Amino acid sequence: MNSQKYRELRQLISETVCQLPALDARNVQIREIDHLALESQTQWCHAEGQGIGWDWYEIMMLYRRDEVDRVDMAIWADEILTGLALGKVSAGKLVVRVNFLEANGDKAHPLKGLVFPIVDTWLEQYAVALGAEYIGVQEPYEGVKDYYRQFGYEDSDPFDPRNNAMVRRVEIDQPTEVE
Repeated sequence: MNSQKYRELRQLISETVCQLPALDARNVQIREIDHLALESQTQWCHAEGQGIGWDWYEIMMLYRRDEVDRVDMAIWADEILTGLALGKVSAGKLVVRVNFLEANGDKAHPLKGLVFPIVDTWLEQYAVALGAEYIGVQEPYEGVKDYYRQFGYEDSDPFDPRNNAMVRRVEIDQPTEVE
């Protein structure tokens, strides 16, 4: 698949996820990370000690150059940026994982508590479309591991036990739904 085909597939997955009943009424859009998203992210406020500090522009440029089948998500609701996610598809398309994930730190943003469920649903849909068997979160923070376990993620990478990732098998027969 060329880069345009992956872009179209990501767009189709994004539109499908945004039409889920839990999101449709919230005016949710999932787009590729662009300059508006990067500018909006710099305005996020986080509670003391919770800011991540990644250089999203640098990461985005690297992934755009090297990963044509990448995970690339800016999650918006009512024109408020609520989350960013970038990731990779493993060689052989076995795992679709998010390597960088950050939610807006504003406790009152319109998708509070839904950013990860949206990312999880999107990852699963993309994995099914690519024929991948697993989805994952690379190097999750300790404080969110229990939360990810609620979505079925396990603490170890079955392909490389030295890898700090949480993964779960894709449930192809089960439709995914953001709750």
